[in-house]
Amino acid sequence: ALPICENYLVPVDAHEGFSLHECVKAQSVLKMMQDRDTTLNFLILDMCRKPRDESTEVGGEPRMRESLQNNANTIISYACNPQYEAYESKRLAEDNGIFMTYFLQHVGEIKRIEEILMDVNTAINSARPETIPEEKWQKPSYVSSLARPVSLHDEVMPDDGTFEPDSEFSSSMHYWTLAHTIPEPIDVEGDFLKDQVKVLLTFNAEFSNVLLIHVNVSYPSSVKDLGMSLTAYGPGQKYIVTDVKNQASSYGSRAVSGSQSLNRPLFLFKMEKLQRVRGVVTFALCLSYNASGVQRQIGMIEKTIEPPLIAKLYKYFKG
Repeated sequence: ALPICENYLVPVDAHEGFSLHECVKAQSVLKMMQDRDTTLNFLILDMCRKPRDESTEVGGEPRMRESLQNNANTIISYACNPQYEAYESKRLAEDNGIFMTYFLQHVGEIKRIEEILMDVNTAINSARPETIPEEKWQKPSYVSSLARPVSLHDEVMPDDGTFEPDSEFSSSMHYWTLAHTIPEPIDVEGDFLKDQVKVLLTFNAEFSNVLLIHVNVSYPSSVKDLGMSLTAYGPGQKYIVTDVKNQASSYGSRAVSGSQSLNRPLFLFKMEKLQRVRGVVTFALCLSYNASGVQRQIGMIEKTIEPPLIAKLYKYFKG
């Protein structure tokens, strides 16, 4: 028999030059999922499937076998076939790998999961650049042991009154809800109000550990050259906030002036790695603009929110 090849998942915040003890073994994750005896276990592995050690291949053939066991009620989706690489391309995929880019385009469809994965495979095959031969292009695959049709839109629990959740299930659902609750909007007050400039902070989630901060601004036609910076910090910590200029245009116009409603973010910021946040988060805004020919500089307007999204869970599991 061939020796077993183990799959490892690398955390998004792993250190450069990471070792295996910093990673999570996919086999262990899948076993924990299957031990819960759920209706569906859906494992997505968006990664290369070439062994780290080239000595495990002879003549292009693998000398190891993968050990992911596909038990009942499980779909394992791979970004590529064994011995192939999962591509990343700035031209085809801005923020994710190619597989996840096309998966996200189809995941909202009300279809069987297998049909969604087939649509993703078709889309990726059609996106192959002419410079890459077909035999070398990424070809996603999946294995399924589902005994009946399942959609990602199916109810988490039946609504016919027959399901009685135990305390563990109720607790898990409670934590899930906390980790996906968006912070409430915040009206920002400051000296800019005398120039009829209004600022509203609204929030969204890209993932449960990535917070999007929309700075919505309305102002009269006498205000020009609006500028904004945003920083964030907590107890003994300073967090990285990036200005997402290249994405802001996807939300519509970057200028909301006159009597228009505050329904477009003039500025868009992103705060990542919320799993490292400990305690409340304070945002410090700096605003600059020209009002009727007079340059204004409004700095360090601070607003504090409770730990957002997944950061809320730290106090429950810090022990």
